[in-house]
Amino acid sequence: MSIPMSRVGKRRSGGNIGRGILRLPNVRRPLWGVLIAALLLLVAPYLIVPLYAFGQPASTVMLWRKALGKPVKRTFVPLSAIDPDLARAVIVAEDGRFCSHYGVDFNQIQDAIEDADSLEDMRGGSTITQQ
Repeated sequence: MSIPMSRVGKRRSGGNIGRGILRLPNVRRPLWGVLIAALLLLVAPYLIVPLYAFGQPASTVMLWRKALGKPVKRTFVPLSAIDPDLARAVIVAEDGRFCSHYGVDFNQIQDAIEDADSLEDMRGGSTITQQ
């Protein structure tokens, strides 16, 4: 069997390995992808919030029901028409210390970190602001 002359003497890519130069895989492209994805995750809330000024907020459950073609019925009531005790009860149910920690409850976050011995024991330390 003969080897064509066009292949004789040509080196394959990566031939520098034999000369002591180790080529590492090109990690720039995946790193840029990760950085862009992280940036989009950080910026997305700021891009979505102005839409709520013009549209109606929807939860994930509502979006799922709409996607399945099931009815979604909502009745919007102005805050002034709701009993103030009910509004306070909703805030307390979500975060009872909301008015005392200015939006981020570092004590609850620290407690959540300390309680997280394993993935099964993890819980959220989130507040209304972080949601």
